[in-house]
Amino acid sequence: MTQPVFLYAALCALILIGLSLYVILGRATMRVGIGDGGNPQMLLRMRMHANFVEYVPFALVLIYFVQLAGYSVWVVHILGISLVASRLAHVEGLRKSRNTSPGRFWGIVGTLLVILAAALLVALGAFGIRF
Repeated sequence: MTQPVFLYAALCALILIGLSLYVILGRATMRVGIGDGGNPQMLLRMRMHANFVEYVPFALVLIYFVQLAGYSVWVVHILGISLVASRLAHVEGLRKSRNTSPGRFWGIVGTLLVILAAALLVALGAFGIRF
């Protein structure tokens, strides 16, 4: 049996590593040992990382539950691709602007839609409804 959610978990792990390195590099170049050191750029890097950690694990768990519920592999792929694309858009949006940006907007909207869709599918799956 294929496990498509594993692919998206791995891709998200790679994104998390990239964000972690971005924070670590910021700490080294801005000489900030802990916290943001009052540096707005360091705070931005930290929030990029934290935002990813706040949303992605729960989204991946829900996508895994969709897979376990027996939905089509394509449903899992659509959710996984949407999550990865949304999180990349969010990172790019924040990297380009601290204010509202298309990347930030579509990144969070996409992430929340993935969580909502996966939650609804899991709830339906609990009653044996699948497609």
